[in-house]
Amino acid sequence: MKLYRVFDWDNSKKHYSNKPGSPVYIPRDKQGRGRHDIPQIDGMFYCSFSSHSAIAEQLYDFMNIKINDSIFNLSNGWTQALAEIEIKGTIKLADLNDSKLLVKYDIKPSEVVTSDIERTQQLAEFFHRKKYDGIKWFSSIESSWTNVSLFASRTHSILKKSVKEITPLSIRMQLVRETCDFIKVKY
Repeated sequence: MKLYRVFDWDNSKKHYSNKPGSPVYIPRDKQGRGRHDIPQIDGMFYCSFSSHSAIAEQLYDFMNIKINDSIFNLSNGWTQALAEIEIKGTIKLADLNDSKLLVKYDIKPSEVVTSDIERTQQLAEFFHRKKYDGIKWFSSIESSWTNVSLFASRTHSILKKSVKEITPLSIRMQLVRETCDFIKVKY
């Protein structure tokens, strides 16, 4: 399974641990307002099956605004980068695009990507209690993109062994330009 994540990269270190600047770092102290955040129970690792979706989630707030590479450069000297993560083996994901699963647990499709964060966090807590490793859900930006929210306590040891490639983001990258064009971010 290949996943993608945009993260704040400290490229002076080549570590893949749960430390700031690492592609598998989960900032639990900053979690609480995200779609599936349940910091009182577990950390949440957000990623996507699509590199476009991972980048779009990061750039969505810039819709209809002109950007340049400075948005990828952080004040602490780090840069935003795209990590490719390849997980070997299986992990148990609650697929919120699977109608059978939604019926089984009496979840309405409208609850999957609602802007009601309290509801989506309740879903995350529910699937955590059901012993899933994470949640697979369609992007609210583009429904054909599939995002994944992984429970840190159940997947972190797998993640830190699975980082394959890290690429600093730049407007010069075709992938970034394609994503900007799709979500109407100017460059």
